[in-house]
Order: sequence, then C-alpha cells, then structure tokens
Amino acid sequence: MVVDKLDMEPYVENITDFLKNIDEKEISLLYIYRLHISYLLIDENLPKDIITYPNRNADELLLGLNQNNISSLDF
Repeated sequence: MVVDKLDMEPYVENITDFLKNIDEKEISLLYIYRLHISYLLIDENLPKDIITYPNRNADELLLGLNQNNISSLDF
C-alpha cells in the first residue's frame, strides 16, 4: 500500500495489515504522519495491552512500535 503524501488521513480497519505494507523508508519519512484510526480498534495480532482510541495519531503507535516500547504506549 502506497500512502499518497496528499492523502494523509486514510482510514484503516486493521493496523497490522497496514503496517506490513509500508516499508521503513515510508515510515521514516512520515508519509502517514496524520493517519487517524476512525474507531476503537483492538487488533488481535497485536499484544493485548495495545488499544488505540478514535482520532489518535498512528504516528504515536508507530513511534512506540519502532522504539520497542509497545507496553508503554499511552493511548
């Protein structure tokens, strides 16, 4: 999945599938900087202590995942 720089707020149903299709260069360039999760999402493929609430920035989630601070994310 290629995220257009002009389309910074796509909605996704499964953040795990979305992340699998974005390469590290795209993440580091923050092409998804303003990605918002449109509803409460509990992804069964992520550790159970990660819960993202509506309108939280996905870059916060990515930052935590990239720094291996998965359990310390503050959502």
